[in-house]
Amino acid sequence: MIMKNVPTPTSLENVSVRLLQTVWSELLAFKDEYECVWIQETNPTLLNSYTTSIQPELQLLIITFTQSLELGLKSKICETSPYLLLSHFEQDSPKSNNDFLEFRTLGANKLPEIVDSLAYFELSNRLKDLYKKYNRIRNKVVHLGILKEPLSYSEIIEDLISCYLELYPRRNILADKMKFHTKDNHIIFENDSYVSPITTFFAEYQNALETINEIQFYKMYNVNIDQLNYICHHCTSSKDLEHYDFFKDDSPYSLKSSYKINDFKIYCILCDIEYEVYSLVCGECDNGSIFSYYSEESKCHSCGYN
Repeated sequence: MIMKNVPTPTSLENVSVRLLQTVWSELLAFKDEYECVWIQETNPTLLNSYTTSIQPELQLLIITFTQSLELGLKSKICETSPYLLLSHFEQDSPKSNNDFLEFRTLGANKLPEIVDSLAYFELSNRLKDLYKKYNRIRNKVVHLGILKEPLSYSEIIEDLISCYLELYPRRNILADKMKFHTKDNHIIFENDSYVSPITTFFAEYQNALETINEIQFYKMYNVNIDQLNYICHHCTSSKDLEHYDFFKDDSPYSLKSSYKINDFKIYCILCDIEYEVYSLVCGECDNGSIFSYYSEESKCHSCGYN
């Protein structure tokens, strides 16, 4: 009998990453909402009042966050075998049932132990502690809807970054964000003449620059503020991008032209595509620059000159 709907490590990991990114976007939106209205206000009482007002929303995000961590751990187990995810076959299950989705899987509290025992992945004590911590919070929210202590916005931000980096050290968060955004439900309303996936992504990126500290920003986006970071002409072709800070030459987070250059090829950190390049003196910025082709035209990666 062949089992159908068997999960793969990639499918589980992709869902986990997308859920984490959803939580991340919502957390940034909360901070942006507060600072847009009270940017000149330094009264801590006001900030505490705002944090209290968003507790129900933070609790919902914890549920999503915990689900993401659970799927992330399951993806690690699935790398060994997806059938290790099954807890046991129920006695009353039809013997003819060959649908993986109909069988009970491991309980959430057992996952760290199974990962340590059977997966090709070693969990740090910090990740185990965070997983237990947020599972306890989730259970209280789901079953009782009550928490003794208010959730800390800044603590959730720091914990999410730690979990993301440990579970997915080889993933490119910028490329993931772009890929998942093109599948969002509101994409049908976007028009390249006014707004597009790239402009929406950059708006959130700009928001991150303004709402989290420098260390958090570097950890989450892996953008080194001490060097130029490049993206390709395809990713900068949308309109109305130049007003963002990361397109200004004096911005420490500049993404105006950011590449890893190797053997006359460049790798775009947003679209995950490698392009061939060549050296040429640019007639506009008068520098020895690298060029690549975009829409059958060659363009300078320093100033965008054709």
